[in-house]
Amino acid sequence: MAETALAAVEATDAILGLVELAVKVAKRVNNYVDTAKNVPKTFIEIRVQLPLITPICEKLLDRARTGNANANLIPVLQGLKEHISELDGLLDRILPEDGDRKRVRIYKAISSITNEKRLLEYQRLLESYKSILTLYHADAVMDRPADPSSQIATIGTYFHMPPTQITHFVGRRDLLKKIKEAVAAEKSTIGPRVVVLLGMGGQGKTQLALRSCRLLSTNNRFEKILWIDATSDATLAHSFESIAEQISGRARAFRDTAAACRIIIHAIEKVWKAQWLMVFDNYDDPAAHPDIRSFFPNSDNGAILITSRHGDTKRLATEVLQVTEMTEQDAVNVLLSQFSQGRHDESAESAKTIVKALGYLPLAIDQAAAYMDRQSIPVNAFVDEFEICKESVLKHIPDQWEYKRKLDGTELETSLSVFTTWELSVQQIGKDEDEKKHIIHLFTLFAFFNHGKISEAIFEAHFQATIDQRPEWMRVVESDSHWDQYQYRDVVSKLLRLSLL
Repeated sequence: MAETALAAVEATDAILGLVELAVKVAKRVNNYVDTAKNVPKTFIEIRVQLPLITPICEKLLDRARTGNANANLIPVLQGLKEHISELDGLLDRILPEDGDRKRVRIYKAISSITNEKRLLEYQRLLESYKSILTLYHADAVMDRPADPSSQIATIGTYFHMPPTQITHFVGRRDLLKKIKEAVAAEKSTIGPRVVVLLGMGGQGKTQLALRSCRLLSTNNRFEKILWIDATSDATLAHSFESIAEQISGRARAFRDTAAACRIIIHAIEKVWKAQWLMVFDNYDDPAAHPDIRSFFPNSDNGAILITSRHGDTKRLATEVLQVTEMTEQDAVNVLLSQFSQGRHDESAESAKTIVKALGYLPLAIDQAAAYMDRQSIPVNAFVDEFEICKESVLKHIPDQWEYKRKLDGTELETSLSVFTTWELSVQQIGKDEDEKKHIIHLFTLFAFFNHGKISEAIFEAHFQATIDQRPEWMRVVESDSHWDQYQYRDVVSKLLRLSLL
Protein backbone atom coordinates (compact mmCIF):
# COMPACT_ATOMS: atom_id res chain seq x y z
CA MET A 1 0.00 0.00 0.00
CA ALA A 2 2.83 2.39 0.93
CA GLU A 3 4.59 1.66 -2.36
CA THR A 4 1.40 2.46 -4.31
CA ALA A 5 0.95 5.73 -2.44
CA LEU A 6 4.57 6.69 -3.07
CA ALA A 7 4.19 5.86 -6.77
CA ALA A 8 1.09 8.07 -6.93
CA VAL A 9 2.96 11.02 -5.40
CA GLU A 10 5.96 10.58 -7.72
CA ALA A 11 3.69 10.18 -10.75
CA THR A 12 1.79 13.36 -9.80
CA ASP A 13 5.00 15.39 -9.53
CA ALA A 14 6.35 13.95 -12.77
CA ILE A 15 3.14 14.70 -14.70
CA LEU A 16 2.89 18.28 -13.41
CA GLY A 17 6.51 19.02 -14.37
CA LEU A 18 6.04 17.37 -17.77
CA VAL A 19 2.85 19.29 -18.59
CA GLU A 20 4.41 22.61 -17.60
CA LEU A 21 7.42 22.01 -19.86
CA ALA A 22 5.31 20.66 -22.76
CA VAL A 23 3.05 23.74 -22.69
CA LYS A 24 6.07 26.05 -22.68
CA VAL A 25 7.74 24.33 -25.65
CA ALA A 26 4.43 24.09 -27.53
CA LYS A 27 4.01 27.90 -27.24
CA ARG A 28 7.49 28.43 -28.70
CA VAL A 29 6.79 26.13 -31.64
CA ASN A 30 3.35 27.67 -32.25
CA ASN A 31 4.80 31.18 -32.27
CA TYR A 32 7.46 30.17 -34.78
CA VAL A 33 5.05 28.34 -37.10
CA ASP A 34 2.56 31.24 -37.02
CA THR A 35 5.10 33.97 -37.79
CA ALA A 36 7.79 32.39 -39.97
CA LYS A 37 7.71 31.70 -43.69
CA ASN A 38 8.49 28.36 -45.36
CA VAL A 39 8.33 26.47 -42.06
CA PRO A 40 9.79 22.93 -42.32
CA LYS A 41 7.20 20.16 -42.16
CA THR A 42 8.82 18.68 -39.05
CA PHE A 43 7.96 21.77 -37.00
CA ILE A 44 4.34 21.50 -38.09
CA GLU A 45 4.25 17.84 -36.99
CA ILE A 46 5.81 18.71 -33.62
CA ARG A 47 3.25 21.48 -33.24
CA VAL A 48 0.53 18.85 -33.64
CA GLN A 49 2.12 16.26 -31.33
CA LEU A 50 2.93 18.37 -28.27
CA PRO A 51 -0.66 19.51 -27.48
CA LEU A 52 -1.88 15.90 -27.77
CA ILE A 53 0.34 14.83 -24.88
CA THR A 54 -1.21 17.28 -22.39
CA PRO A 55 -4.78 15.85 -22.24
CA ILE A 56 -3.43 12.30 -21.86
CA CYS A 57 -1.23 13.47 -18.99
CA GLU A 58 -4.18 15.22 -17.36
CA LYS A 59 -6.19 11.98 -17.42
CA LEU A 60 -3.26 10.11 -15.89
CA LEU A 61 -2.93 12.91 -13.32
CA ASP A 62 -6.56 12.47 -12.23
CA ARG A 63 -5.92 8.79 -11.58
CA ALA A 64 -2.62 9.48 -9.80
CA ARG A 65 -4.30 11.96 -7.45
CA THR A 66 -6.76 9.24 -6.42
CA GLY A 67 -3.84 6.95 -5.59
CA ASN A 68 -4.11 4.95 -8.81
CA ALA A 69 -0.64 5.01 -10.36
CA ASN A 70 1.82 2.40 -11.50
CA ALA A 71 5.51 2.76 -10.67
CA ASN A 72 6.41 1.68 -14.21
CA LEU A 73 4.80 4.88 -15.51
CA ILE A 74 7.28 7.14 -13.73
CA PRO A 75 10.40 6.41 -15.86
CA VAL A 76 8.25 6.85 -18.99
CA LEU A 77 7.20 10.33 -17.82
CA GLN A 78 10.76 11.19 -16.85
CA GLY A 79 12.08 9.99 -20.21
CA LEU A 80 9.53 12.08 -22.11
CA LYS A 81 10.32 15.17 -20.01
CA GLU A 82 14.03 14.69 -20.69
CA HIS A 83 13.45 14.52 -24.46
CA ILE A 84 11.20 17.60 -24.46
CA SER A 85 13.86 19.44 -22.44
CA GLU A 86 16.46 18.47 -25.05
CA LEU A 87 14.10 19.70 -27.77
CA ASP A 88 13.75 22.99 -25.89
CA GLY A 89 17.53 23.35 -25.85
CA LEU A 90 17.70 22.64 -29.57
CA LEU A 91 15.07 25.31 -30.23
CA ASP A 92 17.31 27.80 -28.39
CA ARG A 93 20.00 27.16 -30.99
CA ILE A 94 17.88 27.23 -34.15
CA LEU A 95 14.87 29.51 -33.63
CA PRO A 96 15.32 33.25 -34.26
CA GLU A 97 14.38 35.64 -31.44
CA ASP A 98 13.63 39.33 -31.25
CA GLY A 99 16.87 41.23 -30.91
CA ASP A 100 19.01 38.65 -32.74
CA ARG A 101 21.59 40.26 -35.01
CA LYS A 102 21.65 39.39 -38.70
CA ARG A 103 24.72 37.23 -38.23
CA VAL A 104 23.04 35.23 -35.46
CA ARG A 105 19.87 34.77 -37.53
CA ILE A 106 21.92 33.41 -40.45
CA TYR A 107 23.75 31.05 -38.11
CA LYS A 108 20.45 29.79 -36.63
CA ALA A 109 18.98 29.32 -40.11
CA ILE A 110 21.94 27.15 -41.08
CA SER A 111 21.70 25.25 -37.79
CA SER A 112 18.01 24.51 -38.40
CA ILE A 113 18.96 22.82 -41.68
CA THR A 114 21.83 20.78 -40.22
CA ASN A 115 19.63 19.68 -37.28
CA GLU A 116 16.68 18.59 -39.40
CA LYS A 117 17.33 14.90 -38.71
CA ARG A 118 17.41 15.54 -34.96
CA LEU A 119 14.09 17.37 -35.16
CA LEU A 120 12.63 14.44 -37.07
CA GLU A 121 13.90 12.11 -34.34
CA TYR A 122 12.21 14.22 -31.64
CA GLN A 123 8.98 14.18 -33.66
CA ARG A 124 9.07 10.38 -33.78
CA LEU A 125 9.86 10.20 -30.07
CA LEU A 126 6.85 12.37 -29.27
CA GLU A 127 4.63 10.08 -31.34
CA SER A 128 6.07 7.05 -29.56
CA TYR A 129 5.59 8.42 -26.05
CA LYS A 130 2.09 9.61 -26.89
CA SER A 131 1.14 6.06 -27.89
CA ILE A 132 2.71 4.56 -24.78
CA LEU A 133 0.94 7.00 -22.46
CA THR A 134 -2.31 6.25 -24.27
CA LEU A 135 -1.77 2.53 -23.63
CA TYR A 136 -1.17 3.19 -19.92
CA HIS A 137 -4.38 5.19 -19.70
CA ALA A 138 -6.41 2.62 -21.68
CA ASP A 139 -5.12 -0.23 -19.51
CA ALA A 140 -6.00 1.64 -16.33
CA VAL A 141 -9.53 2.42 -17.55
CA MET A 142 -10.11 -1.17 -18.64
CA ASP A 143 -8.54 -2.51 -15.42
CA ARG A 144 -5.70 -4.23 -17.27
CA PRO A 145 -2.04 -4.37 -16.20
CA ALA A 146 -0.71 -0.81 -16.50
CA ASP A 147 2.70 -1.77 -17.85
CA PRO A 148 2.43 -2.30 -21.65
CA SER A 149 5.24 -4.84 -21.48
CA SER A 150 3.85 -6.81 -18.54
CA GLN A 151 2.30 -9.50 -20.74
CA ILE A 152 5.61 -9.93 -22.53
CA ALA A 153 7.35 -10.93 -19.32
CA THR A 154 5.41 -14.20 -19.09
CA ILE A 155 6.57 -15.40 -22.50
CA GLY A 156 9.17 -18.14 -22.49
CA THR A 157 11.03 -19.27 -25.58
CA TYR A 158 10.06 -17.17 -28.60
CA PHE A 159 11.37 -17.39 -32.16
CA HIS A 160 10.15 -15.00 -34.85
CA MET A 161 11.77 -16.06 -38.13
CA PRO A 162 10.64 -16.21 -41.79
CA PRO A 163 9.67 -19.65 -43.11
CA THR A 164 11.53 -19.24 -46.42
CA GLN A 165 14.64 -21.36 -45.93
CA ILE A 166 16.14 -23.29 -48.84
CA THR A 167 15.48 -26.99 -48.56
CA HIS A 168 18.89 -28.04 -49.86
CA PHE A 169 21.30 -25.96 -47.75
CA VAL A 170 24.74 -27.41 -48.39
CA GLY A 171 28.11 -26.87 -46.73
CA ARG A 172 29.45 -23.48 -45.58
CA ARG A 173 30.23 -25.02 -42.21
CA ASP A 174 33.17 -22.67 -41.57
CA LEU A 175 30.96 -19.60 -41.96
CA LEU A 176 28.19 -21.07 -39.82
CA LYS A 177 30.73 -21.81 -37.11
CA LYS A 178 32.12 -18.25 -37.28
CA ILE A 179 28.62 -16.77 -37.02
CA LYS A 180 27.80 -18.93 -33.99
CA GLU A 181 31.06 -17.98 -32.27
CA ALA A 182 30.69 -14.28 -33.11
CA VAL A 183 27.16 -13.81 -31.74
CA ALA A 184 28.01 -15.82 -28.63
CA ALA A 185 31.42 -14.24 -27.99
CA GLU A 186 32.30 -12.54 -24.73
CA LYS A 187 33.02 -8.82 -25.04
CA SER A 188 34.03 -5.95 -22.80
CA THR A 189 31.93 -3.16 -24.32
CA ILE A 190 28.53 -2.23 -22.90
CA GLY A 191 25.55 -3.27 -25.00
CA PRO A 192 24.87 -6.11 -27.41
CA ARG A 193 27.42 -7.74 -29.70
CA VAL A 194 26.87 -6.56 -33.29
CA VAL A 195 27.94 -8.93 -36.05
CA VAL A 196 27.72 -7.93 -39.71
CA LEU A 197 27.55 -10.46 -42.56
CA LEU A 198 28.93 -8.46 -45.48
CA GLY A 199 29.01 -9.53 -49.12
CA MET A 200 27.69 -8.91 -52.61
CA GLY A 201 24.14 -9.78 -53.59
CA GLY A 202 23.53 -13.46 -54.25
CA GLN A 203 26.19 -14.75 -51.85
CA GLY A 204 23.57 -16.28 -49.56
CA LYS A 205 23.81 -13.91 -46.57
CA THR A 206 20.10 -14.18 -45.70
CA GLN A 207 20.13 -17.96 -45.95
CA LEU A 208 23.27 -18.15 -43.80
CA ALA A 209 21.64 -15.96 -41.17
CA LEU A 210 18.44 -18.00 -41.27
CA ARG A 211 20.32 -21.29 -41.07
CA SER A 212 22.29 -19.94 -38.09
CA CYS A 213 19.06 -18.93 -36.34
CA ARG A 214 17.59 -22.39 -36.87
CA LEU A 215 20.69 -24.01 -35.37
CA LEU A 216 20.88 -21.54 -32.46
CA SER A 217 17.19 -22.05 -31.68
CA THR A 218 17.68 -25.81 -31.25
CA ASN A 219 20.74 -25.70 -28.99
CA ASN A 220 19.17 -23.33 -26.42
CA ARG A 221 21.84 -20.65 -26.98
CA PHE A 222 19.14 -17.97 -27.36
CA GLU A 223 15.64 -18.06 -25.89
CA LYS A 224 14.41 -15.14 -27.99
CA ILE A 225 15.19 -14.68 -31.70
CA LEU A 226 13.59 -11.74 -33.51
CA TRP A 227 13.94 -11.38 -37.29
CA ILE A 228 13.61 -7.83 -38.67
CA ASP A 229 13.32 -7.11 -42.39
CA ALA A 230 15.49 -3.98 -42.73
CA THR A 231 15.02 -3.53 -46.48
CA SER A 232 13.11 -0.27 -45.97
CA ASP A 233 11.39 1.81 -43.30
CA ALA A 234 8.09 0.14 -44.25
CA THR A 235 9.37 -3.45 -43.91
CA LEU A 236 11.19 -2.62 -40.68
CA ALA A 237 8.04 -1.08 -39.23
CA HIS A 238 5.93 -4.09 -40.28
CA SER A 239 8.39 -6.48 -38.58
CA PHE A 240 8.32 -4.59 -35.27
CA GLU A 241 4.54 -4.23 -35.32
CA SER A 242 4.07 -7.93 -36.06
CA ILE A 243 6.40 -8.98 -33.22
CA ALA A 244 4.84 -6.51 -30.75
CA GLU A 245 1.35 -7.81 -31.49
CA GLN A 246 2.43 -11.45 -31.12
CA ILE A 247 4.30 -11.12 -27.84
CA SER A 248 1.80 -8.76 -26.22
CA GLY A 249 -1.33 -10.54 -27.42
CA ARG A 250 -2.77 -7.24 -28.67
CA ALA A 251 -3.72 -7.51 -32.31
CA ARG A 252 -3.61 -4.16 -34.11
CA ALA A 253 -2.95 -2.33 -30.84
CA PHE A 254 0.18 -0.63 -32.12
CA ARG A 255 -1.00 1.83 -34.75
CA ASP A 256 2.15 3.83 -34.10
CA THR A 257 5.29 2.00 -35.25
CA ALA A 258 7.47 3.85 -32.78
CA ALA A 259 5.31 2.57 -29.93
CA ALA A 260 5.72 -1.02 -31.11
CA CYS A 261 9.49 -0.57 -31.32
CA ARG A 262 9.66 0.95 -27.86
CA ILE A 263 7.59 -1.84 -26.31
CA ILE A 264 9.93 -4.49 -27.73
CA ILE A 265 13.10 -2.63 -26.82
CA HIS A 266 11.75 -2.01 -23.31
CA ALA A 267 10.96 -5.70 -22.92
CA ILE A 268 14.49 -6.67 -23.98
CA GLU A 269 16.19 -4.06 -21.78
CA LYS A 270 14.03 -4.27 -18.66
CA VAL A 271 11.95 -7.46 -18.70
CA TRP A 272 13.63 -10.34 -20.49
CA LYS A 273 16.55 -11.79 -18.57
CA ALA A 274 17.38 -14.56 -21.04
CA GLN A 275 19.76 -14.35 -24.00
CA TRP A 276 18.24 -12.81 -27.16
CA LEU A 277 19.24 -12.38 -30.80
CA MET A 278 17.93 -9.76 -33.25
CA VAL A 279 18.56 -10.15 -36.98
CA PHE A 280 18.38 -7.07 -39.24
CA ASP A 281 18.21 -8.63 -42.69
CA ASN A 282 18.94 -6.79 -45.98
CA TYR A 283 20.22 -3.54 -44.44
CA ASP A 284 21.66 -2.58 -47.82
CA ASP A 285 21.08 1.18 -47.98
CA PRO A 286 22.38 2.89 -44.82
CA ALA A 287 22.05 6.37 -46.37
CA ALA A 288 18.28 5.90 -46.74
CA HIS A 289 17.88 4.51 -43.20
CA PRO A 290 20.68 6.09 -41.12
CA ASP A 291 19.07 5.70 -37.70
CA ILE A 292 19.25 1.90 -37.47
CA ARG A 293 21.09 2.16 -34.12
CA SER A 294 17.93 3.56 -32.53
CA PHE A 295 16.42 0.08 -32.90
CA PHE A 296 19.27 -1.62 -31.01
CA PRO A 297 18.39 -2.53 -27.41
CA ASN A 298 20.92 -1.43 -24.80
CA SER A 299 21.30 -4.83 -23.17
CA ASP A 300 24.31 -7.04 -22.49
CA ASN A 301 22.18 -10.19 -22.69
CA GLY A 302 22.03 -10.43 -26.45
CA ALA A 303 23.48 -9.99 -29.90
CA ILE A 304 22.57 -8.36 -33.18
CA LEU A 305 23.22 -9.94 -36.57
CA ILE A 306 23.08 -7.71 -39.66
CA THR A 307 23.15 -8.88 -43.28
CA SER A 308 24.25 -6.24 -45.76
CA ARG A 309 26.01 -5.62 -49.04
CA HIS A 310 27.07 -2.09 -48.06
CA GLY A 311 30.53 -1.54 -46.60
CA ASP A 312 29.46 1.36 -44.37
CA THR A 313 27.69 -1.12 -42.09
CA LYS A 314 31.13 -2.15 -40.80
CA ARG A 315 30.98 0.94 -38.57
CA LEU A 316 28.13 -0.68 -36.64
CA ALA A 317 29.94 -3.92 -35.95
CA THR A 318 31.96 -5.41 -33.14
CA GLU A 319 32.86 -8.09 -35.70
CA VAL A 320 32.54 -8.26 -39.49
CA LEU A 321 32.29 -11.58 -41.34
CA GLN A 322 32.94 -11.35 -45.07
CA VAL A 323 30.64 -13.61 -47.08
CA THR A 324 32.48 -14.48 -50.28
CA GLU A 325 32.03 -17.14 -52.94
CA MET A 326 31.49 -20.78 -51.99
CA THR A 327 34.32 -23.27 -52.05
CA GLU A 328 34.46 -25.31 -55.22
CA GLN A 329 33.34 -28.49 -53.44
CA ASP A 330 30.38 -26.80 -51.71
CA ALA A 331 29.36 -25.19 -55.01
CA VAL A 332 29.48 -28.52 -56.85
CA ASN A 333 27.47 -30.16 -54.07
CA VAL A 334 24.79 -27.44 -54.32
CA LEU A 335 24.49 -27.95 -58.07
CA LEU A 336 24.44 -31.75 -58.03
CA SER A 337 22.21 -32.04 -54.95
CA GLN A 338 19.23 -30.97 -57.06
CA PHE A 339 19.57 -33.78 -59.58
CA SER A 340 18.51 -37.36 -59.13
CA GLN A 341 21.05 -38.65 -61.65
CA GLY A 342 24.13 -40.42 -60.34
CA ARG A 343 27.07 -38.28 -59.30
CA HIS A 344 29.64 -40.03 -61.45
CA ASP A 345 33.04 -38.48 -62.12
CA GLU A 346 32.09 -37.05 -65.51
CA SER A 347 29.16 -35.07 -64.05
CA ALA A 348 31.33 -33.83 -61.18
CA GLU A 349 33.97 -32.53 -63.58
CA SER A 350 31.35 -30.78 -65.69
CA ALA A 351 29.83 -29.32 -62.53
CA LYS A 352 33.22 -27.83 -61.61
CA THR A 353 33.34 -26.05 -64.96
CA ILE A 354 29.80 -24.72 -64.50
CA VAL A 355 30.24 -23.38 -60.95
CA LYS A 356 33.51 -21.70 -61.93
CA ALA A 357 31.74 -19.94 -64.80
CA LEU A 358 29.07 -18.82 -62.29
CA GLY A 359 31.70 -17.34 -59.96
CA TYR A 360 30.82 -19.83 -57.19
CA LEU A 361 27.81 -17.57 -56.44
CA PRO A 362 25.11 -19.55 -54.56
CA LEU A 363 22.12 -17.76 -56.12
CA ALA A 364 23.54 -18.16 -59.65
CA ILE A 365 24.22 -21.86 -59.04
CA ASP A 366 20.68 -22.44 -57.78
CA GLN A 367 19.27 -20.60 -60.80
CA ALA A 368 21.40 -22.65 -63.18
CA ALA A 369 20.24 -25.88 -61.53
CA ALA A 370 16.58 -24.78 -61.77
CA TYR A 371 17.04 -23.88 -65.44
CA MET A 372 18.69 -27.21 -66.24
CA ASP A 373 15.90 -29.05 -64.46
CA ARG A 374 13.19 -27.04 -66.27
CA GLN A 375 14.79 -27.63 -69.69
CA SER A 376 15.83 -31.24 -68.89
CA ILE A 377 19.45 -30.44 -69.76
CA PRO A 378 22.05 -32.92 -68.43
CA VAL A 379 24.99 -31.47 -66.49
CA ASN A 380 27.45 -32.53 -69.17
CA ALA A 381 25.48 -30.89 -71.98
CA PHE A 382 24.96 -27.63 -70.07
CA VAL A 383 28.66 -26.75 -70.18
CA ASP A 384 28.49 -26.00 -73.92
CA GLU A 385 25.05 -24.35 -73.78
CA PHE A 386 25.76 -21.94 -70.94
CA GLU A 387 27.66 -19.35 -72.97
CA ILE A 388 24.81 -19.28 -75.50
CA CYS A 389 21.94 -19.02 -73.01
CA LYS A 390 23.70 -17.22 -70.14
CA GLU A 391 21.20 -14.35 -69.93
CA SER A 392 18.21 -16.69 -69.90
CA VAL A 393 19.80 -18.79 -67.17
CA LEU A 394 20.54 -15.86 -64.87
CA LYS A 395 17.07 -14.39 -65.36
CA HIS A 396 15.22 -17.67 -64.89
CA ILE A 397 13.09 -17.93 -61.75
CA PRO A 398 11.11 -21.13 -61.08
CA ASP A 399 7.54 -20.99 -59.79
CA GLN A 400 8.62 -22.27 -56.37
CA TRP A 401 11.57 -20.13 -55.31
CA GLU A 402 12.96 -19.51 -51.81
CA TYR A 403 14.98 -16.40 -52.66
CA LYS A 404 12.58 -13.52 -52.05
CA ARG A 405 12.50 -10.09 -50.48
CA LYS A 406 10.23 -7.07 -50.18
CA LEU A 407 11.60 -4.26 -52.31
CA ASP A 408 11.55 -0.71 -50.99
CA GLY A 409 8.09 0.83 -51.22
CA THR A 410 6.27 -2.45 -51.83
CA GLU A 411 4.42 -4.89 -49.60
CA LEU A 412 4.59 -7.91 -51.91
CA GLU A 413 7.62 -10.17 -51.92
CA THR A 414 9.65 -10.24 -55.14
CA SER A 415 11.50 -13.36 -56.31
CA LEU A 416 15.17 -12.61 -56.79
CA SER A 417 17.43 -13.56 -59.66
CA VAL A 418 21.10 -12.68 -60.10
CA PHE A 419 19.98 -9.81 -62.32
CA THR A 420 17.50 -8.33 -59.83
CA THR A 421 19.77 -8.68 -56.79
CA TRP A 422 22.62 -6.90 -58.56
CA GLU A 423 20.24 -4.22 -59.80
CA LEU A 424 19.45 -3.39 -56.15
CA SER A 425 23.11 -2.46 -55.63
CA VAL A 426 23.45 -0.69 -58.98
CA GLN A 427 20.53 1.59 -58.07
CA GLN A 428 22.66 3.10 -55.28
CA ILE A 429 25.47 4.15 -57.62
CA GLY A 430 25.97 7.86 -58.27
CA LYS A 431 24.42 11.10 -57.09
CA ASP A 432 22.33 11.50 -60.26
CA GLU A 433 21.48 9.60 -63.45
CA ASP A 434 24.43 10.99 -65.44
CA GLU A 435 26.98 10.02 -62.80
CA LYS A 436 25.35 6.61 -62.43
CA LYS A 437 25.57 6.06 -66.19
CA HIS A 438 29.27 7.01 -66.29
CA ILE A 439 30.21 4.85 -63.28
CA ILE A 440 28.30 1.87 -64.71
CA HIS A 441 30.26 2.26 -67.96
CA LEU A 442 33.54 2.14 -66.01
CA PHE A 443 32.23 -0.77 -63.96
CA THR A 444 31.40 -2.63 -67.19
CA LEU A 445 34.96 -2.10 -68.42
CA PHE A 446 36.26 -3.60 -65.17
CA ALA A 447 34.41 -6.81 -66.07
CA PHE A 448 36.81 -7.40 -68.98
CA PHE A 449 39.83 -7.58 -66.65
CA ASN A 450 41.02 -10.20 -64.21
CA HIS A 451 39.35 -9.35 -60.93
CA GLY A 452 42.53 -10.01 -58.97
CA LYS A 453 44.35 -6.90 -60.20
CA ILE A 454 42.89 -4.00 -62.18
CA SER A 455 45.55 -1.33 -62.65
CA GLU A 456 44.65 2.33 -62.44
CA ALA A 457 47.51 3.05 -64.85
CA ILE A 458 45.62 1.38 -67.73
CA PHE A 459 42.71 3.80 -67.41
CA GLU A 460 44.96 6.81 -66.88
CA ALA A 461 46.88 5.94 -70.07
CA HIS A 462 43.61 5.66 -71.99
CA PHE A 463 42.54 9.02 -70.55
CA GLN A 464 45.73 10.71 -71.76
CA ALA A 465 45.48 9.07 -75.20
CA THR A 466 41.96 10.36 -75.84
CA ILE A 467 42.58 14.04 -75.11
CA ASP A 468 41.06 15.16 -78.43
CA GLN A 469 37.90 13.04 -78.22
CA ARG A 470 37.43 11.94 -74.65
CA PRO A 471 34.44 9.65 -73.86
CA GLU A 472 31.69 11.12 -71.63
CA TRP A 473 32.10 8.48 -68.94
CA MET A 474 35.57 9.81 -68.12
CA ARG A 475 33.97 12.84 -66.47
CA VAL A 476 33.80 10.85 -63.25
CA VAL A 477 37.62 10.49 -63.14
CA GLU A 478 38.69 13.99 -64.19
CA SER A 479 39.05 17.43 -62.64
CA ASP A 480 39.57 20.49 -64.85
CA SER A 481 40.17 18.17 -67.84
CA HIS A 482 43.01 16.40 -66.02
CA TRP A 483 43.18 12.84 -64.72
CA ASP A 484 42.22 12.82 -61.04
CA GLN A 485 43.50 9.76 -59.19
CA TYR A 486 41.40 10.66 -56.15
CA GLN A 487 38.21 10.78 -58.23
CA TYR A 488 39.07 7.38 -59.72
CA ARG A 489 39.77 5.88 -56.31
CA ASP A 490 36.55 7.40 -54.96
CA VAL A 491 34.57 5.61 -57.70
CA VAL A 492 36.35 2.33 -56.92
CA SER A 493 35.67 2.89 -53.21
CA LYS A 494 31.94 3.37 -53.89
CA LEU A 495 31.79 0.11 -55.84
CA LEU A 496 33.67 -1.67 -53.08
CA ARG A 497 31.27 -0.34 -50.40
CA LEU A 498 28.37 -1.75 -52.44
CA SER A 499 30.18 -5.13 -52.66
CA LEU A 500 30.20 -4.90 -56.45
CA LEU A 501 33.96 -5.37 -56.61
